[in-house]
Amino acid sequence: MIKDEQTNHGPLRGRTAVIAGSGLEGIGDRFEINDTVAFDDIDGLGACTVAGHAGRVLCCRSGQKEFFLVLGRRHVYEGGRYGMGRLIRWLAGRGAADLVVVSAAGALNKSFPPGVLVSVNGIIDLQNFPMLQSSVWAARGPAENPVQNTASAAAERGVGRPHTVPSPRLTAAVRRAAETAGVPMGRGTLACCTGPAYETPAEVIYLRRLGADLATMSSAPEVYFARRAGLEVAVVGAVTNYATGIGAGAVEHAGVLENAAVMCEPLARIVANLIENR
Repeated sequence: MIKDEQTNHGPLRGRTAVIAGSGLEGIGDRFEINDTVAFDDIDGLGACTVAGHAGRVLCCRSGQKEFFLVLGRRHVYEGGRYGMGRLIRWLAGRGAADLVVVSAAGALNKSFPPGVLVSVNGIIDLQNFPMLQSSVWAARGPAENPVQNTASAAAERGVGRPHTVPSPRLTAAVRRAAETAGVPMGRGTLACCTGPAYETPAEVIYLRRLGADLATMSSAPEVYFARRAGLEVAVVGAVTNYATGIGAGAVEHAGVLENAAVMCEPLARIVANLIENR
């Protein structure tokens, strides 16, 4: 491995980065891997603590093009002062300009059964906490006091400047890649909830009334941080289950991981088409 000053790994480069969530580690099996960086080797990030999240960044090749494939994520509920902002800064520092965020999601909309992929056209950010809003990440580095007061957090968030809106251009590119790969893809709105518990039946009713089609425990932080860093972002929901009360039976993490694994092959085809046509 070639060393640099920030991790034990060297001058990895890639225009596009893809974050693969719960149970989607198998996407990496479909590509040539040039190098691997553990989350623990990225300053301020830390290892994942949830099953189905490997906590690694792969420098992959598809055709003649290199890209980053991130296996797993640090969720807001896992703690950690800087969260995914540190990862986004690390990727941006190595040339990433586009970010595709793929999250396992529960369907609030009965027309999206498990196994369906959905391009996200809007995010309802229910993780919009002062910690997320504050200046703990960014290219500027950590703050001495990450949460100073509500006013400074609101100013950092930016009045009138939406930072959790996916890029229409990159979203369209992902949809074209899916069409080329012969993979059907729906469209919908994603609610990003706090976790780690799955939504209750009452919460599902609430989210449906807000207009959400899917629910997840991720995506919004990565989109927020990436937009702040100047990256274009697209979000894909990989539907692993019906939300509580929508389908029969209880939602279990083991079932989420099992259903996610089935989607690795079509997702890898979409990623390959996207990378090779960038």
